[in-house]
Amino acid sequence: MGMGGFLNGNYFAVSWLELMAMPQEVFYPFRDRAFSQINYLELFSVFWALALWGEGLRGLTVVLIMDNTPTKGMLEKWKCTPDFRKLLRKIFQPCVTFDVRLIVEWVPSKVNQFADALSRKEIKFFLSYTGRGRPPPSGDKTEMT
Repeated sequence: MGMGGFLNGNYFAVSWLELMAMPQEVFYPFRDRAFSQINYLELFSVFWALALWGEGLRGLTVVLIMDNTPTKGMLEKWKCTPDFRKLLRKIFQPCVTFDVRLIVEWVPSKVNQFADALSRKEIKFFLSYTGRGRPPPSGDKTEMT
């Protein structure tokens, strides 16, 4: 299991084990119980997408499609519990820096097939539905400073 995202023919799929092997920032998941819950992991995937694609989204409105209601609420209201605050700020930063507006749409889990396939690294299944897709270049940095 892991996280995945898709934007204009580009995608990412990162397993949680791969993420844990990377250099860790203080807000990365799995440091303790609060940072391991599903809402935190869903929010982290939004951070990852903005870290990967943020500059290319300059001046645009981005529609995030997700099946997690609490995460949707955090992104719409920019409010969260203290455990999530640092991560939410890391998401807010590129939105301000690159003038990116987020619209969050909720869909039932059974409809969220693309991201779920990527989060399970089911790339063939993902590509069979989208017919296309380019992973990020290897060695791509996903850090926001």
